[in-house]
Amino acid sequence: MKLQAHRGVCAEFPENTMIAFQAAADQGYALIELDPKYTADGQIVMLHDLYLKRTARDADGGIPAASITELTLAQAREFEYGSWFHEDFKGE
Repeated sequence: MKLQAHRGVCAEFPENTMIAFQAAADQGYALIELDPKYTADGQIVMLHDLYLKRTARDADGGIPAASITELTLAQAREFEYGSWFHEDFKGE
């Protein structure tokens, strides 16, 4: 039995994404370590960093400078969180 998946299976998938969490379940991990944060409108999202610049991209591939706490959930959903890891995950 595998003990803990760090941010999902972050060695193979973009961290704190549904695909990384599903991989952890599929691979038999007992626990998934994740990073909850609050958006400006009080919604919980999974994001390790306070700022989106490392793991988010806008529609043009640009890197946002915003903090997750400055954005509403709707605004945060305008970004995608997979292509920084690999182009195969664009749109995650």
